[in-house]
Amino acid sequence: MPDGLLGRVTAAYRLVVLGVVPLGALTGGTLGIRTPFIASAVGLVAAAFLLASRVSTQALRDAESAAVEDDAELVPAGHAF
Repeated sequence: MPDGLLGRVTAAYRLVVLGVVPLGALTGGTLGIRTPFIASAVGLVAAAFLLASRVSTQALRDAESAAVEDDAELVPAGHAF
């Protein structure tokens, strides 16, 4: 990741992560302590099935070969890791 984008990406991550803390506290306070955990577990399982159905072996191979090509461009000729 370019250094110029690191601050923006970190800020966006913190906004999302810390922005939902009050929602979790409100949900936990109004619905009880177990309900938010159950809802989160159901959401995570649903997201896992949805995302797993969209990932194919060919897509994984393409991503791996693209990563290897990117790494090869970054290493100067004659140098090893």
